[in-house]
Amino acid sequence: CERCGASGADLQKFALAARGVLTSHAVVHLHPAGGITPPFVIGEIRLDDGPSLRLTMVEAAAEVLVSGTPVHGVLHALRADDGSVSTELRFAAVVVDRQAVSA
Repeated sequence: CERCGASGADLQKFALAARGVLTSHAVVHLHPAGGITPPFVIGEIRLDDGPSLRLTMVEAAAEVLVSGTPVHGVLHALRADDGSVSTELRFAAVVVDRQAVSA
């Protein structure tokens, strides 16, 4: 836990809703590891349930994203070189009338 320092067995599982607000973001242009092709956006999301997470955004265009934008979780399928598929949680801006809305 970033707040209290607890780790391992001291942590408890807790279900969190995949909704929140974008608090900051960065565009990654160089990424030597596989699995995702740049450019892509990493966002910091403050979940409605309290904690903050840093993860990949669905949008690759940073101009759509501004601090305060409401976001929601989206399951994103990833295909490995061997053809296997796994799922990753990403976040996307909440869209109303084809435009991202600000809180």
